[in-house]
Amino acid sequence: MIYKVKAKIIEDTIGEFYRKLADGTVAKQRPDGEEITASMKRAVLTAPGVAEWYEKCFCPTPLIMSGRRNTTSTLPI
Repeated sequence: MIYKVKAKIIEDTIGEFYRKLADGTVAKQRPDGEEITASMKRAVLTAPGVAEWYEKCFCPTPLIMSGRRNTTSTLPI
């Protein structure tokens, strides 16, 4: 499934999250690390401190891996 995600950016940890995206740490996560990296490349800032993007969920039940049932999240994931 493809979801539209809207997330609040956590200023205190966004630098570390970006570093892990850039150095390949996130991409190595299974099963969805490469999709998270691709999703973050598509992410756009839609308001101060808010990012939105589309992502594929590889879970057998939608969003079960993260325990989320809605599509609002907080960065970093």
